[in-house]
Amino acid sequence: MDLPENWKCRNGGINNNIEVAGNSYSPLFLKIMAGRGMKSDGDIKNFLNPSPGLLHDPFLLKNLDRAVSVLKKVIEKGENIIIFGDYDADGIISSAIIYNFLKTLGTGVDSYIPDRFEEGYDINIDFAREVIEKGRYGLIICVDCGTNSFGVRDFLKENPDSPPVIVCDHHNPSGKPEDYSGSFDNYIIINPRLPGCPYPFKELSGAGVTFKFIVGTLRSLDDKYRKLFKKNYLNSILDLVAVSTIADVMPLTGENRVIVKKGLEILGHTENAGMKELVSASLKNRRNVNEYDIGYIIAPRLNAAGRIKNACDSFNLLRTDISDKMPLIGRLENFNSQRQKIQKEIYDEINTAFDLDDIARNQKFFIASSGNWNEGVLGIVASEIVRNYNIPAILFSDKGKILKGSGRSTEKFDLHYNISCLKNLFISYGGHEKACGIKMEKGKYDEFCRRIKDIAMDKIPDSDLLQQHFYDVRAGFDEINYSLIREIEQMKPFGIGNPGPVVLSRNCFIEKMDFLKDGKYVRLQLKNSGITLDGIIFRVKKSQKEILFSKKSVDVIFSPEENCWRDLSSIQLKILDIF
Repeated sequence: MDLPENWKCRNGGINNNIEVAGNSYSPLFLKIMAGRGMKSDGDIKNFLNPSPGLLHDPFLLKNLDRAVSVLKKVIEKGENIIIFGDYDADGIISSAIIYNFLKTLGTGVDSYIPDRFEEGYDINIDFAREVIEKGRYGLIICVDCGTNSFGVRDFLKENPDSPPVIVCDHHNPSGKPEDYSGSFDNYIIINPRLPGCPYPFKELSGAGVTFKFIVGTLRSLDDKYRKLFKKNYLNSILDLVAVSTIADVMPLTGENRVIVKKGLEILGHTENAGMKELVSASLKNRRNVNEYDIGYIIAPRLNAAGRIKNACDSFNLLRTDISDKMPLIGRLENFNSQRQKIQKEIYDEINTAFDLDDIARNQKFFIASSGNWNEGVLGIVASEIVRNYNIPAILFSDKGKILKGSGRSTEKFDLHYNISCLKNLFISYGGHEKACGIKMEKGKYDEFCRRIKDIAMDKIPDSDLLQQHFYDVRAGFDEINYSLIREIEQMKPFGIGNPGPVVLSRNCFIEKMDFLKDGKYVRLQLKNSGITLDGIIFRVKKSQKEILFSKKSVDVIFSPEENCWRDLSSIQLKILDIF
């Protein structure tokens, strides 16, 4: 019997063969590794145990040498510096690591985190004008934004008294290549995505780019400055860069895997006092911090301040020159509770007002606006819609004549590229493949809705509306054991670009099933290849219940994991789908 059309082999069904000396790994694990492009023992070792030595030379980043030269001159002249950073977790961490670095050097440094509600995303002309008028700063460092701030760049160019600007960013350039090749000397952009940038890895977070700038600067400073830092200084801040990488949902491949793997190891004994307090308070002093903890517990708290009020509390938490962190922890916890409540209210309102199943089938794109919505949470509400209905979504906060929107997208629909085709309708926009921000005049909203839905209908096939399930290998239960689970554990951290391995097993006999939590979960006992294993389906769907009640045996795709309960350990199958 054929498999469902939304079950696909992750590697396209290529032959899973790999050359490995000795018998270090199980055959099934080697097939998983081969399916992910590993061709030798060395490939596997580098993947499972990535070292900081695999990081690329920061000076491969276009313009980094110029930026380092400018910063060194400012430091040596004793001039003050102001940092402009975005209000999300990536921007906050970017601001904090460069701020702490400059403070250690003894540089006079201030920071500025814009208000999401009053100022919006990106460096703006009002900020630039105020900096010029004050005349206190010899340099502006702009982090996690600034690549596409053409208006600010032109304004500074027209004002000869303006300080130079160094941009550390990772967002997609929205202009033409010539818009960046002709940058004037005092506006220096470091971004691996810049046209013509030879840097091999393009998926760094904003803090990842800022970290590279710090590495290049530290290498280039005289010994009198370098001796101010501990020998392990660069490694010691990788935990914060790892948090930014996960928070910004960057692919956990290449350099990001090195950063996150090492950063998670450091995080349990972090040297940043604020992060230490946050981990202690939110994870109850747990030392082994994983990617789930960051994505669902730590990052939401760092983001919450900027979503509800202002992100300064999150930035101050990570500063090394503020000692009392507990009041900040309490406020972030409160902001996060408010965020959760508002997010649920908006999502429930949308579900009540719209037939999202019908919209998914007949429009393939969800757009809505309201004057009552808090714009700080619209991106995460859009993410919920994408996750539950598998269509792109953009939600707008109605500010009268102006709409401010946040969008999220599916795996195959490049949101940034497709909205860029309509950029003449926007006041401003930005983002990347899976997320975007838009500011537009209200009078252009209807045209935008019509045109983006036309694009979606043309580019999104019906098959993409089904939730896609990708499996790595086919195997019987006789190949699922604790050794395999230990091998899979070494593949962590899991995330975009490195999902947890999924196994397909066919003809599994249903020996027992129990529905839990009012039928929302189902626990199964399945037998295959003479072996019986426990499985669980979370948030079981109506169609899955129909299959369970109508069949004696099923095909299943699942992630094998160890289930520990009261000193007892067993193998459990986390079942993604059944057929």
